Amino acid sequence: MKNPDFLLYPRFGVNLVVEVKGKRAKNSKGRRDWENWVTVDDLQGLARWQETFGPGFRAVLSFAYAEPPPPFALPRGEGAFEFRGRHYRFWAVGLDDYVAHLRSRGSSWKAVAMARKAFRRRVRPLSEWLPMTPTASRRPRPVKERDR
Repeated sequence: MKNPDFLLYPRFGVNLVVEVKGKRAKNSKGRRDWENWVTVDDLQGLARWQETFGPGFRAVLSFAYAEPPPPFALPRGEGAFEFRGRHYRFWAVGLDDYVAHLRSRGSSWKAVAMARKAFRRRVRPLSEWLPMTPTASRRPRPVKERDR
């Protein structure tokens, strides 16, 4: 069974079992295309760890998107972390939402992806999954039937 990348224990939120995937943020035309493929092994391992840890844990897939820095400086706090000439932004989606909207990327690859439209509606900045104060404490928003 594949080990998760992180176990996170936010002081004011649900505990998280996290699998992190690095992706390029923009396609060749400079548009954000929300690449989000993972392997079937990633999903199976994450699901088993969530089950092993029990009801106090929620499994999430976190995507670290790398992009070149913008042509002009953005104000601090806009959500990116700079490292080695690239800006990184961290987004996350719950395993249950991800699995509910899978598409195969080919059986030989053993890879799957969430439909991009569904992914854009459900993905949130990782910081929203990590409430740091009691007032910021809120569970990830439930998926409404119309979003499915």
